[in-house]
Amino acid sequence: RLLIFEGAPGVGKTTLCNLVSKDLKIEISPRDKYDPNRSVYFKENLEFINCLSDDDQVILDRFIWSDIVFSKIRSNEEFYNEEFKSIKSVLDFKHRFLLVRVKNSCFRQTHSNFTELDLACMNGLYDYILSDIKHMLVIDYDKETTDSAVEKIKKAWRLLV
Repeated sequence: RLLIFEGAPGVGKTTLCNLVSKDLKIEISPRDKYDPNRSVYFKENLEFINCLSDDDQVILDRFIWSDIVFSKIRSNEEFYNEEFKSIKSVLDFKHRFLLVRVKNSCFRQTHSNFTELDLACMNGLYDYILSDIKHMLVIDYDKETTDSAVEKIKKAWRLLV
């Protein structure tokens, strides 16, 4: 089972990952440190999910959807390609997952690489590419606190497992 956190940089994903990981006693995957300047991670993502067993419980701070958003922002690449569809079909077929979409209209921490306009653009892209996700919980930091967000995530996770 995968608990996946997605959203623009600086909106609070890692903070939530760390708090939920501690409360649920599930490790955050060390699969890699996300680098928005690197090209898309499709091959590594597919290998990663194919190695998971049915009993694994893993938290991911970003996954394929961030690859797509950053590739679109960085180079305006087409982002719904066959590689993405293959990863998503393996996820849908093989794994139960909860995607936590973290959003905010402003950065919660200073981010030197992106502007508020970039954030608005990224939010729009995430909304678009995540529109067909079945098990998604949206955390909107404009409307809730970190404590209430952590409780909502834990409750949704327990319903999934």
